Amino acid sequence: MAVEAEIDYTKSAQKNAEEYFEKAKALEKKAEGASKTIKELEEKRNKISKEKEAESKKTKVLKRIGKREWYEKYNWFFASNGMLAIGGRSAQQNEEINSKYFEKDDLFFHANIFGASAVVLKNGTNADKNIKEEAAQFAACYSSAWENEQST
Repeated sequence: MAVEAEIDYTKSAQKNAEEYFEKAKALEKKAEGASKTIKELEEKRNKISKEKEAESKKTKVLKRIGKREWYEKYNWFFASNGMLAIGGRSAQQNEEINSKYFEKDDLFFHANIFGASAVVLKNGTNADKNIKEEAAQFAACYSSAWENEQST
């Protein structure tokens, strides 16, 4: 590799060498600064890449969750045999569950406590005693008896 250098013939060899040495030091400092900047930019790129990856995972989870089921706006659970039980979160939802979702083969559960959730066990007439007890306990759990520390 050949290097070309301009030499000022009006200056001494010592002076020409001194100027090139100073230029080389200045370029070396610029190279160090450029290396530092490159390293910082790579770190930022990696950080942004990780954030995008995390956001992508979050988006995938949300897409996987998909559309909410109709009953998810209520208190709900699937009994141990897979039957759906829904309960209102408010008096308005209690009324809505009773008027919209209570059907012929469903069972209705309600704790005899003010502010208790109305619970409908879908297809509950075909449920055994244990499943009915699960629904009844669910209705009691969403009553104000817990807040008031009442016992049965």
